[in-house]
Amino acid sequence: MDLSVIIPIYHGRKYIPSLLKMLDENISNAKEYMIEVILVNDSPDETIDDLIMGYNNIFVVNNKRNLGIQGARIQGIKEAHGKYILMLDQDDELKEYAIQSQLSKIKGYDAILANGYSEDKNNNKVSLYKNKRQKKLVNSFKYYLYYGNMVASPGMVVIKKDKIPKIWLENILTNNGADDWLLWASYVKKGYKFNMNADYIYTHRNVTTNFSNDEDKMLTSSMEALNMMKNNMSNKEYNIHKRRLNMRRKILTNPDSKLLEYLKNIDIATYLLFYKMI
Repeated sequence: MDLSVIIPIYHGRKYIPSLLKMLDENISNAKEYMIEVILVNDSPDETIDDLIMGYNNIFVVNNKRNLGIQGARIQGIKEAHGKYILMLDQDDELKEYAIQSQLSKIKGYDAILANGYSEDKNNNKVSLYKNKRQKKLVNSFKYYLYYGNMVASPGMVVIKKDKIPKIWLENILTNNGADDWLLWASYVKKGYKFNMNADYIYTHRNVTTNFSNDEDKMLTSSMEALNMMKNNMSNKEYNIHKRRLNMRRKILTNPDSKLLEYLKNIDIATYLLFYKMI
């Protein structure tokens, strides 16, 4: 098996017909590869098995209890037979040639990162990486410390199953949100690299949320993820990212303190400014 596509489903029956149509098109356009799709049903009160009737190589894993998105992804990976893994969300959108593009260009790398779009609040598509220089920084561990998660979405990445870091597979966050940072920061810290695919193959659809509440939960999750990584980085690296998270929380609590926080953390401000300027 070449690729396993892992998709956690949480009260997502409405997404599944279009999701399966999209994946069926992708599989048809990548006939030279063996591909399986694993839907991880993370809502035990809802069944989805009836929706996959008539599809080949599409399977359902029914969780007995809700595990959250990271736990559901890990459960799917445990059942996966593919050499490579692609992790999607239930509302992600892929071009019909996305899988073929990724697998044909991964070459000898452990993972490949494509480009894509995010829908803004007006449903306009915004490029996730403005240029090649921005995208190449996903291979720099410093930017995971000074900036944050450099991989906009797992749906843009195909990764070798045996290169998914154990720290991510064996430590499920109790607070959802920063599992992506934990996954990709630990991947890069181990010295693994992403190959770059210039194709725009992915779209993250706009989901309206309360930003303040969402950011507060993300910061709590991020601190938990950082503490999980503590033994895998130097004290200096740990303290850099801790300052970054504390800086974000202070600005969230008091937006007027933004300039002062940037001045107090001039090294962090420099990395932020550089990334946004390139």
